Amino acid sequence: MRTLDGILFARMVGSGAANLKAHAKEINDLNVFPIPDGDTGVNLSKTLEGGVTAKEDKSVGAYMKSFSKKSLLTARGNSGVILSQFFSGMAKGLEDCEKADVNTIAQALQLGVKKAYESVLTPTEGTILTVARVASEYAARAYEGGKDPLEVFEAAIEGAKKALAETPEMLPVLKKAGVVDAGGKGLLVIFEGMLSVIRDGKVIEKKSKRGFAFYGCGNYPNCDFMTWDVPVKDDCPQCGQTLFKKSGKGFKKPFCVNPACEKFLPEDKRGYPKKKEGTEEKTTKKTASKKPAAKKS
Repeated sequence: MRTLDGILFARMVGSGAANLKAHAKEINDLNVFPIPDGDTGVNLSKTLEGGVTAKEDKSVGAYMKSFSKKSLLTARGNSGVILSQFFSGMAKGLEDCEKADVNTIAQALQLGVKKAYESVLTPTEGTILTVARVASEYAARAYEGGKDPLEVFEAAIEGAKKALAETPEMLPVLKKAGVVDAGGKGLLVIFEGMLSVIRDGKVIEKKSKRGFAFYGCGNYPNCDFMTWDVPVKDDCPQCGQTLFKKSGKGFKKPFCVNPACEKFLPEDKRGYPKKKEGTEEKTTKKTASKKPAAKKS
């Protein structure tokens, strides 16, 4: 894989956001700087929740522009603002790009770091800023060594882990509490979620409003298959593809997602709950008929 398009990048940041949400409590527990209010994980997660609502676009530049704007609007707390500025800088680096190659990715990470540092009046080392900076430096070295996008992200994560482990030595308050920086940990798990898509073909689990888990095909970009079903451990005995079974209550027998397989089950046959006809209309009428309560004098 030599380039990343907008569709793949959308899945990457979506996977990163889901991985962040899964680790939110753990990150909250690390939060001792600058204020020990235990909300860094939540703030970072809420920041990206806005970003991932951006509409997918084949152009990586167009997608990241929309993603960064939405993240800026939902940024919460110091860490959330820094994170949104980091992605804003990345979006600038990917501007007008249909697909991102290793050079563009490395430059985008560097611009992200620059924008993140500029967003803070007095930048402090030993925080998310340091983790982002070292990650971008490792990514740049990987690019100079002729690596592909996968290896560039792997290098960025290696740098992020190294920097994160050293944060207690940079901030005495972290060392005293025996923890690493919460914001830096948040950025690392985002990167790990992003890497999961291009390395393992796995979109980290993301809960929908209906409680289903979201998964993408590991054969992307050759296959654009996406499903809300939960994968099971066994592969299909007919074709070797991953078997799925309906998520939520009332699990049924595993089925295959490969249309060419004998065990393939179309989506409309998977037993998803259906809305009763006229339910929405009745609800609307009932809501419209309600009169506002009289004000007490």
